Amino acid sequence: MGARLRGQDTVLDVFCAHLLRSEQSLTQPGLPKGGFLCVGPTGVGKTELCILFAAYFFGSERFARFDMAEYKELRDIAVFRDRVVSAWQKGVRVFLFDEIEKGHLGALDLLLALLSAARMTNSENQTADFGDSYFFMTSNLGAAQAMELRTRNRVAFERTIRYHVEQAIKKPEIIARIELVGAILVFDRLGRKEQENVAQVGIEKQLKRFAELGHDLQISADALRWLIENGINEKYGARPLLALMSRELEGALGRELIVRPEGTKIKGRFVTAGSNSGIKIAVEA
Repeated sequence: MGARLRGQDTVLDVFCAHLLRSEQSLTQPGLPKGGFLCVGPTGVGKTELCILFAAYFFGSERFARFDMAEYKELRDIAVFRDRVVSAWQKGVRVFLFDEIEKGHLGALDLLLALLSAARMTNSENQTADFGDSYFFMTSNLGAAQAMELRTRNRVAFERTIRYHVEQAIKKPEIIARIELVGAILVFDRLGRKEQENVAQVGIEKQLKRFAELGHDLQISADALRWLIENGINEKYGARPLLALMSRELEGALGRELIVRPEGTKIKGRFVTAGSNSGIKIAVEA
């Protein structure tokens, strides 16, 4: 996971220390195998950690994501409960509850019950036992305030985020329960070096995907440098950089394919089209 989740060594140390216990059945019985609140700036890997963990330990088909903004009204609570139980019945064992601060207080009550007893009953009186499951929650609470700090000190950064999370969350007792069954994972902001590493990993994934489609493509140092210079954004993390990479590389390949016969496979290199003109492909004969 460390190869994919760059710049978050502290988070990975805490997370893996918990897995060392939970995957050897050393954690308390009658509780979920783990519960984690992932907080920090946007685009730094909070969701990525959940996805990587699920894929590696269980298979991506056993992962489910719930956008808590969909459950912000009282009438949504029963739907939320039924969907969580239904996902468990289908074999899901890694649950992501995204932006928990947007959920209705009743939805947070259900999450608190899950973390406390690892059980939930749906509207058909069917009870699911989540003792074999992991729960992840994400929140951006406190991130804006922490990003305004002039210091790069991690302790101050983490303390600021935790303070605002504890002040703003609608169900403060959920914090104590998370720390009993898992941990609060405070993700750090990504500096230039970390974003460059993210870019390298992202490029490798893109080129591999193009290769699976039959295209033999590489990228020049100048093109990689252009993507980094134009995509790095400390405020919004790696997302703008990854979005720019997808847009430029896919666009360059698309422009080459549209003027050639259907089924053509492209061999060449991504290069800069000019200082402000983006990326193109230098096609090899």
